[in-house]
Amino acid sequence: MTFGVYLSFFMISYRLYQYIHGANLNSTRLAMTAPVLTTITEASYFVKLSLSASYEGSPPQPDPELNLQVEKWRDKCIAVRKFSGFARDDNIHEEAEALGTSLNEHWNGTLENKSSYTIAQYNASSHLSGRFNEVWMVVSGCSYHGHDQVKY
Repeated sequence: MTFGVYLSFFMISYRLYQYIHGANLNSTRLAMTAPVLTTITEASYFVKLSLSASYEGSPPQPDPELNLQVEKWRDKCIAVRKFSGFARDDNIHEEAEALGTSLNEHWNGTLENKSSYTIAQYNASSHLSGRFNEVWMVVSGCSYHGHDQVKY
C-alpha cells in the first residue's frame, strides 16, 4: 500500500470511528459491528460497516463534514473464502484470486464483476492472533434481504 492510500484508508477509518462515537445528526453512539468491509475495485475502494438491526429504516445520519453515506445494501449472493492473519496488500489479492479460481473450477454461475471483491475483517486491529477474515465476491443466482450500511 502506498503512503497516500494508507493515509486515505486511515482517514476513512477515522471518519467511521467518529460516526459511531456520536458524529451524527442524532449524536448517537453506536456499537461497533463486525465485519468491517473494504470493497476493492479497479478504480477505488470503499470501507463499510453494518449497523445494528435496531436502526433498520432510520439510521443516524452522519455529520455532513464526515462525507459518509448511509446506504441500504441491495439483495446479493456472495461467494466467500476465509483466511487468517492480517488482511494486507500482499495477501488479499492472492485470496481473491484463489476464490475466483475455486469458483471457476466448481461453480457454473457468473461473477457480477471479476475485478471487484470485498475483504471482511472480523477482528479489532489490536487482536493479534487467531484473526478471521473473508474475501467476498458477488455472484448471480440468489437473493438476500438487505440491511443498512455506512459507506465512504
